[in-house]
Amino acid sequence: MEKQKNLEEIKKELISGNNEWLEVLYIQHKDYFISTLIVKRNCNEDEANDLFTETLLIIYKNVLSGKITTLSSIRSYIVRVGINISQNKNYYKSQAIKKEEEVRSFLYENNEVEKSDNYKDKLIEICQNAIQTLSVRCQQIINAFYLDRMTMKEIASLLNLSSADVAKTLKSRCYKSLQEKISIDL
Repeated sequence: MEKQKNLEEIKKELISGNNEWLEVLYIQHKDYFISTLIVKRNCNEDEANDLFTETLLIIYKNVLSGKITTLSSIRSYIVRVGINISQNKNYYKSQAIKKEEEVRSFLYENNEVEKSDNYKDKLIEICQNAIQTLSVRCQQIINAFYLDRMTMKEIASLLNLSSADVAKTLKSRCYKSLQEKISIDL
C-alpha cells in the first residue's frame, strides 16, 4: 500500500512540474540500464542512451496516466520497459526488411524483362512509375514505411490518422495496389 501511496505522491509532484523524481531515476539507473541493454539486447552505447531516454518518457507518461499502480522494483521496471522498446523496434525493423525482401522476390520472380546489364535499372524504373500512379496518400505511406522506416504509430501521427492500426491497414492496401501495378508493367 505504501508503494502505491508513493506513486500517487510522485504523480502529484510530476503534475505540479516537480521533475526531481525523474532526475533521481536518471542519475541512479542510467549506467545500470545502459550496461544491461548492451549485454541483453546487443546494442551499442548510443542506442542504449536513446532507449533510456525513451524509457524515462514512457515511465513519466505511465505514472501520470495511472497505468503504474504499484512498483516493487523501479530498476527492474526501467530495464523491462527498455527491453520492450528495443524488441518493438527490432520487430518493426525485421518486418520492414521482410517486406523489402518480398518486393525484391516478387520483382525478380515475376519479371519477364530480359535479364541484362540494365535489368536492375529497368526494375527500379518500373517501381518508380508504379509508385507515381498511386494516390498521394499511398505514396506517403509507402515512402514513410519502406524508405524512412517509420513505425505505424509515427505514420498515423504524420498523416493525422486515428491509430496505428488504421495506418497499418492503409499500408497493406497501398502495398497490394503497388504489387498489382508492378505486375501489370512486368
